[in-house]
Amino acid sequence: MSSSDLDRLDDASLALLDPAAMLSAVGTASDQIRSFVERRADVRGAFAGLSSQRPAHVVVAGMGGSGVSGDAAGALADDPVVPVVTVRDYRLPAWVGADDLVVAVSCSGATEETLEVHRAAVERGSRTAVVAAHGSPLARAGADVGSAVVGIDPAGRPPRTNLWTLTLPVLSALEHVGLVALDDQGLLAAASAIDAVQQLDGPAVPTVENRAKRLGSACASGLALVWGTTPTTIACAGRFMAQLAENADRPCAWGALPEVNHNQVVILDAPDAATALHLVLLRDRGREHPQVAKRAEVSAELAAERGIAVHDPAEGLPGADALTRFSALVHRLDLASVYAAYLAGVDPSAIGPITALKERISR
Repeated sequence: MSSSDLDRLDDASLALLDPAAMLSAVGTASDQIRSFVERRADVRGAFAGLSSQRPAHVVVAGMGGSGVSGDAAGALADDPVVPVVTVRDYRLPAWVGADDLVVAVSCSGATEETLEVHRAAVERGSRTAVVAAHGSPLARAGADVGSAVVGIDPAGRPPRTNLWTLTLPVLSALEHVGLVALDDQGLLAAASAIDAVQQLDGPAVPTVENRAKRLGSACASGLALVWGTTPTTIACAGRFMAQLAENADRPCAWGALPEVNHNQVVILDAPDAATALHLVLLRDRGREHPQVAKRAEVSAELAAERGIAVHDPAEGLPGADALTRFSALVHRLDLASVYAAYLAGVDPSAIGPITALKERISR
């Protein structure tokens, strides 16, 4: 990281690169959790007509920022018997049937893939729930067929900045069928952890003291290898890849230990690795398989021996439980993705290729 990068991220004029206030939208994460706590009774009421019997499987159908809710919920539930699977497709897997719960999630409520999967789940007799914008096509479709419907207010924010608005109703569905336990105290602790990260890594904190700015600076050029070590940090890795793509127009290779030690690790021997690569290890120390912990340490050693910068974004974050640790790490990574956009000279709200693609396939 050059000294000019340090200076640039501390320049207030960078806000001019963020005309739609993406950084402010990211900063609403803790408010989203507190808003959910305030309306928990309404959310629980939405599931009142849904059988609480444990399903054989849970499928969360969603695309983009909405689909991340399934990854997050599955990682946080981590049930040893009932898998939680995210489906990002038009097709519902053939094995899904009447013994399964399908939760269709769409921030806009108009995502064509999710609408189709919800329709298929209803046809197969699966239990169904919907998390979608109030009055949207998906919310109406769910109400028409008797799905449990949780209406949300995206508040004008894009799906990728509504992680908790989308994920907490999904977790509430899992709570309804006995797969997770949510309590207000734990949720508020997660919100406080996000606030703590905002204090550590917010735009007013100088880069020399700001881990998110330093990570964003690294990811603004070259290729980040982002590897997770546990279900929650693997979900964070996938989320960070998507955030770097949408916010900063930056590529990223992501994966999970130990799998990446059987393929991606060879990239460390690329001829220009020392200048072109950054290794971002998302650790959850004390909760990793012992061999995974050893692999993470050795991976970092191999990278450092080759002159490749190694980043450990989870270091120093608050959190005694999985939800709090996940919340804090996601927030640091989300901030880093916007800082990367600033340094790359990219408007973090612009999604031109997505818009163009939707327009062309609708013709």
